Parts: sequence; structure tokens; C-alpha cells
Amino acid sequence: MTPKILNTASGAKLICLSTDQFKCELLGLTYLFPSETISNQQNAAVLSLSQHGTENYPSRQALSLRCDDLYSTLVSLRNRTFGDMQMLGITAEFLGERYVGTPGGLLPDVVSLLSEMLRSPYLENGVYPDEAVELTKRMMGDGIRSMLKNPRVAATQNCMELLCPGEGCTENLPAALDSLQAMTAKTLAARFTAAKNEICPLFFYIGNTDGETVANLLSAAFSFRASPVPFSAKLATPEGEPRTAAIRMPVAQSRLVLGFRGELSLSHPLAPAALYLNEIFGGSPASKLFLRVREEKGLCYQCSSTLDIYKGLLLAGAGIAAEKRAVAEESMLAQYEAICRGEISDTEFEAARQSLSFIYRQIYDSPVSLADFYVKRTLSGTFCTPSEWRRRLAAVTKAEVVAAAQCFTLGAVSFVEGTKPGGEEEE
Repeated sequence: MTPKILNTASGAKLICLSTDQFKCELLGLTYLFPSETISNQQNAAVLSLSQHGTENYPSRQALSLRCDDLYSTLVSLRNRTFGDMQMLGITAEFLGERYVGTPGGLLPDVVSLLSEMLRSPYLENGVYPDEAVELTKRMMGDGIRSMLKNPRVAATQNCMELLCPGEGCTENLPAALDSLQAMTAKTLAARFTAAKNEICPLFFYIGNTDGETVANLLSAAFSFRASPVPFSAKLATPEGEPRTAAIRMPVAQSRLVLGFRGELSLSHPLAPAALYLNEIFGGSPASKLFLRVREEKGLCYQCSSTLDIYKGLLLAGAGIAAEKRAVAEESMLAQYEAICRGEISDTEFEAARQSLSFIYRQIYDSPVSLADFYVKRTLSGTFCTPSEWRRRLAAVTKAEVVAAAQCFTLGAVSFVEGTKPGGEEEE
């Protein structure tokens, strides 16, 4: 299954995968914004407020009933970081045409619903209702405060600030909370008005309707004056000694995060090998961090790594007892250095190969996973199919994994010291 990329008369592109594989169809759009703390919170709040009612459905209840009328169509919002950008999206998952029994199915109604939510929200005297604004601020604030109390989040955020100071992939959570509290119905209405026509999204559709029909429906319902905001992700190799920082929190379990960075992104020839690197280092229960540091040495309660291949970041985190910080850090670094020396067993390599093959084969089982894969690939200019990517992964060699490991340099070490006794709390 290879999607088509079409241009709509509204000025936006459409990723269209025409297939009858799934019971449900999927329609959505994704916006990219330059990341900045105040605008990030305003953008997210405006998107959240789209669920509080529209001109024709002027309450959350009325909007919910409309979704129920459309065979329980599920509308979801997403707010995340992608490279140095803020990525906002709205997605509707709805019953396919052959199960509805009417020509054209639910697609025209779903297009109309999303257009109304994004372009005609319910306003009172030109601004959002105070009750909706306060509820949105409270819910978003609760989320930020929850993250501020989480040692895993605190250590990761701190590490990212050390690795990528001033770049869009990081956000100061206390500043985000302050900007959230400063929002008013008036400022949010102004933000909505400014963005409504000028921010151009990327549409995506998965279902059995042909691309031209979908594009025509979208063109009739949406219009945009500006071009899409281009994807941006600064790549860099750390210089000098790793930056370090330690903070104390009233939690039982301490948290250690090592941050590696390099000029290796998804467009790099060694990108497939970098995914092997993460799997072998700490990305699975068969990894060196899990088996050597956690199981054999018992230095941590949890130990793993994650890779941001779009930004060239590799983070390794461990939940530890505070007194084991030095030895845990040394042992984690030793595992990475072993990979750089080529100490990768056949068992480790094959486990990584099978894990990655399964991950990208599984993408075809879900329209949401397919859409996420194609949206990121399209926005970052690295378009391919999951099958093509699996073939590239299958061709990776141990030597390429070693070369990928040597592209990353330790740039930051972040430590959250838990001040409560114990240490075996659930993360």
C-alpha cells in the first residue's frame, strides 16, 4: 500500500491511502508551528477549545451527540514535539462506507464536522466562553503540574535543556505554566483569528474513497492563505566535556539520564543502523542496559534508552538508588562504549533485527499507526513506505551499527536525587 500525495485547491497537501483493509476510516490534519513557550500553550489551548462547541453545536454535549449520530465517530487531539517544532493535530476515526450503507459514507459529514470545529468554534461576543477557557486552562495546568512532580520527566527535561539549549525541542515547564495562567478569552480568540487562515496543515486520509474525491471535499470546506511551515530540526555534535546538572525532589527513587547527540537524522545513510543501535543499547528487554546493568549487576530498578531519529538524540535513563549514581553511570557508559568497539553479539544483533521488523510490520495493522508514519515522513522530507523501510533495516550490518554509535557523543548527564527513604516506587 503506497499512498498518493495530492494538492488541494485550499492550498494544503493530502496524503491519501485508498484501501478497504480497515473497518474504520481515518481523516485528520496536522499543523506545524515554530516552537515557543507562550505560543505553544496558546496553540494547544485553541485546539482544545475546538472540543467545547461550534456554531451549529454550541456545547461539548451537542458536539458529542453529533459524533454519536455519526456512528460514534471518535475525534482525537494531539500535541507533541517533532524536531524543533510544535506538532498539533486533530483526527476523526469513523465507520467505513460499506458498513454505513449510504453512498459516500460518513466522509462528507466528517469533513464538515472537522471544518466547523477548527474554523467555526462557539464564541460569545467574539470570544470563547469564560467557562470553557477556565476548564481548558485547568486541565492543561493539571497536566503540566503532574509532569513537574514526575522525576522521570524532570530528569529528561533537564537533560534536554543541557543538550539542546534554546532549541525548539525543549520547553521550560514552569514558564509554560506561567504563560497558561496569563491566557484570557480575548488573547485566545485573537490567536484563533490569526491562525485560522494563515496556518496551512497537512491532511491525511485512510479509507476506500479515491484521493480526488477526498481532495475536493477538503477544498470546499477549508481555505488557507499561507504555505505550510517547513519542518526544522537542528543537528549538532556536543563539544567539550558533557554538561551536568543535579536537582533534588521529594520522591523515593532517583533518576539518572545520559544524553547523546550527533548529526545523524532520518535522512542519513546510517539512520536504519541507528535504530539497531538503540535496540541493542537499551531499547528492548534484550538490550545491554537491561541485561547487563539491571539484571546482572542490579544497579537500577529500570534502565532503557530512546532514540529521536529526527533530532539526532539518544537518551538513556535509569531509576536508581541515589548512592548508586556513580557506579550506575559508569556501567551505562561502559555498555555504550562496548558497542562503539564492535562488541555486539549475534544474539543481540538478531534480537534487534526481529524487534524492528515486527515494529514496522505491525504498522500495517492500524490506520492510526500508518497515518503517523506517513505524516512524519512527509513533513520531514524522508518519504517511504513501512515495507521499504523494513527492507532497509533488514540490510543493516554490525559494522554500520558501530559506525552509527560513533556518530553520537555524550553531551549531558542529568540526575534527579530522590530525598524520600526507600527507592522502589513505581515509575
